[in-house]
Amino acid sequence: KPIEDFFDICQKEDKPFFVWYAPFLPHTPHTPPKRLFDKYLEKVDNKFIARYYAMCEWLDDTVGDLVTSMKKRGLYENTIFIYLSDNGWTQNPNSGRYALRSKQSPYENGVRQPTIFSWHGKIPPRMDNTVVSSIDIVPTVAGLVGFDAPKDLPGQDLSKLLTDKQPIARDAIFGEAFAHDVADMDNPQASLLHRWCIYSPSAKEQGRWKLLLTYDGKVNRYASTHPRTEKRPQLFDLYADPHEKNNVAGKHPDIVAKLADRIDKWWKVTERKVITKWEE
Repeated sequence: KPIEDFFDICQKEDKPFFVWYAPFLPHTPHTPPKRLFDKYLEKVDNKFIARYYAMCEWLDDTVGDLVTSMKKRGLYENTIFIYLSDNGWTQNPNSGRYALRSKQSPYENGVRQPTIFSWHGKIPPRMDNTVVSSIDIVPTVAGLVGFDAPKDLPGQDLSKLLTDKQPIARDAIFGEAFAHDVADMDNPQASLLHRWCIYSPSAKEQGRWKLLLTYDGKVNRYASTHPRTEKRPQLFDLYADPHEKNNVAGKHPDIVAKLADRIDKWWKVTERKVITKWEE
């Protein structure tokens, strides 16, 4: 209701508006309505997985309510919708928690998320496998509405990719993972666990290679989530091995060296220990 009241104010005053809708769904505890839980329990023979799927649809329902509210007020066609999530989740079939190598992890089930842009009549509906990042949102919105964004923004304008399928000039994205609990507020490196680069050799090989480097940052809680048993560089061919089961760093030392250098040029780490060369 507070959001709908806000829509009324914006409509009355005829002013642009921004809504950041960040519900707790589908976070734990997984407590979906019985109608949704029963629906998915008929599809999967596992109560934990059924609850998680039901929570996802419950989120869909609430987003649909907001869209319907905007349509009733005549605001829908002049509004850009953007969806993204802060992390991935693979449901543990034996408990209500997440499985390893998903939430809090640097692996693809923990960091790869769809980003959805929707603008009725302006963005044709389709899917695209271009590797992008949440840092692209601000320059993209600026491009869509015709605003001159600052030139020094870290992200890229995806507006022409969305409206006209024009490819963007980027061959790599970067990321880092820190412990859930901050070890030192004044020194982020104290909690650094991983850095990575996802590299696209060409437009036809979007996001093929991923180099993951592991650091010795302090974990505090959730130590079991971050076993860090492999401290050497981890290189994955995400085309052949999307679930990152085969570390091929030993077979491609040239790619490891190239991407490790790219990571260092992106953000130089000075205080944490890391191994950047593969050793048997």
